[in-house]
Amino acid sequence: MGAILRYSLLASLALLLNGCGSLPYSIANPTVTRPAADKALIVFMRPDRGGMARMLGSAGGADTYAMIYQDDQYIGQLLPKQQLAYELAPGKYTFMLSAFTADFMIAEVAAGRKYYVNVETIPMGVSVGFKFRPQNGALDQNKIDALHAVMKRVVPNAKGEEMARKDEGHRQKLKDKYYAQWQVNSDHAALNIEAGY
Repeated sequence: MGAILRYSLLASLALLLNGCGSLPYSIANPTVTRPAADKALIVFMRPDRGGMARMLGSAGGADTYAMIYQDDQYIGQLLPKQQLAYELAPGKYTFMLSAFTADFMIAEVAAGRKYYVNVETIPMGVSVGFKFRPQNGALDQNKIDALHAVMKRVVPNAKGEEMARKDEGHRQKLKDKYYAQWQVNSDHAALNIEAGY
């Protein structure tokens, strides 16, 4: 089975289960608090699709999960107008987005700081890709408040972990295909340590 067809079936199955309490995430309190004093917090946000992606509907990514990994560890997934708050120890990490294609991001974070990263939908013919867009201090408090007001905060659950396990072979193939070329790209995404709030 082709990779795109296989991923489409996987995403469609998750959406068919929507009414059965089997979503791969749970809805959390929308308030994103400060991280613990010895931790950093990255808020991944998937804003509403725009332009061509909106006109394409499903093909533009409306029903495609953007699955997020930190150093090969699954941390959650996003649909449009969702956000995921991820707490982690200070340090340097590599993050991966997995769907029909893959994208990566280097992030260096400091204790006690909060960071924001957009997950942008990229139309690719009959499928979609996703890109990390680190905000790196570009958001003022009014914009942050406005984004939190229209986005649901999600947390991974057992169904999401199961979905990630079933998709691990696909994710590894994407990493094998795209990671090396991303490393030599001088324009790759990087979340700067000084960009924390």
